[in-house]
Amino acid sequence: MNLDEKSSLAGIKLRHFKKVVRFYDTIEPINSELVYNLCCGNALASWYILNANEKIKFISVDKIKTEKYRRLESLMEDSLKERHLFLEQDIGMHLEGFVISIHPCGNLADRIILACIEQGVSFAIVPCCYKPGRQLLKPKNYIRPLGLDRIEIVDDMRIKYLRENKRDVVVKRIENFPSPMNKLIMSHI
Repeated sequence: MNLDEKSSLAGIKLRHFKKVVRFYDTIEPINSELVYNLCCGNALASWYILNANEKIKFISVDKIKTEKYRRLESLMEDSLKERHLFLEQDIGMHLEGFVISIHPCGNLADRIILACIEQGVSFAIVPCCYKPGRQLLKPKNYIRPLGLDRIEIVDDMRIKYLRENKRDVVVKRIENFPSPMNKLIMSHI
């Protein structure tokens, strides 16, 4: 049974599977043997990338194991389970390797970026849920560019904060991503 069929059996909608496929196609190759999937939800991205790359190990992190996660995990082969660890905890932790996150809500995206800066870790993140006034990353002497909407301003602040902290940044829209929140922010050390 393919992973898209397994995810469907676990109650995960096809559009979420498509998000993971498009995300991985855009960030691949991953040049790390250890990958953290923060704010992972059902950890579909972890399972997909584990299935695609037999050299990678994953640590998926979220506050709870959802029922969909449990159902999906029960359908996975032992060879994948051996390379996967799920931690039920907050994202404030020691990181190494490479970090991914698809649609962390609110300022969780900022917390992930900040942790990656502080710990010298590369990452690829697709933020979502832009709530006014909740951003944590505020570059020094930030001047708001004219003509940008709230979402563009928050991402502009993130990008400038990363550059201010001497990080290379790649920003691109993920093509055919089944969500309007399709901006990928990547930073490699």
